[in-house]
Amino acid sequence: MPIVDESTLATLSSAAEAPTDYAVGADRQELKAAFDIASSQITKHALGFESQNRMMLRQKLNRADLAVPDEFKKLINLLRTALAKAEPLYSSNVYDEEGTEVIEFIQAAVQPLVKCLQKI
Repeated sequence: MPIVDESTLATLSSAAEAPTDYAVGADRQELKAAFDIASSQITKHALGFESQNRMMLRQKLNRADLAVPDEFKKLINLLRTALAKAEPLYSSNVYDEEGTEVIEFIQAAVQPLVKCLQKI
């Protein structure tokens, strides 16, 4: 069974391939939903838990005593990084009409996460 469902991975992959398409509007909202779903599915599969929201998930992932299986260490580290950089995806920055910060998030965090998921 894959870690992330097919439609969610397809959305993340599309965003990774065409960041500017997912920087604003309905596609950005689709990316936001896919990122939330993927985050939950990754932690459920790799670590056996889900969280109520993104902040609680970050708290759990950043605990010093969190035991991460070796096979998922790279994926969990990439997820930690992505969650830490995800604020532009969720903000309503009216001064960034072209979604520059979201594009940077996709390039810096979503692309490596997708590459890792495709290898597992």
